[in-house]
Amino acid sequence: MIIDVTVNNRTPLVGGTGFGDAGAYERIDGVASGVLDPAHPRNRGIALLDQAPRTPGGLVDTGRISCCCGRLIRQRATGGCCMR
Repeated sequence: MIIDVTVNNRTPLVGGTGFGDAGAYERIDGVASGVLDPAHPRNRGIALLDQAPRTPGGLVDTGRISCCCGRLIRQRATGGCCMR
């Protein structure tokens, strides 16, 4: 679960070039941080999650994501984005 997002910069990806029907994408530079519940059934497949350090609330800090690319035209967006 993402608990905090800070957007530092938004720029068109590849100069705003469109990619077929998907249209253009944008690069979003920022920071997203989150936590995982090791007891949640959807997290069972994450290797060694049960051995990770816990927050005082019993959750595992997922760290930070620093860059995201998503569709520039919101009407064509799927709600997801590629992260690295």
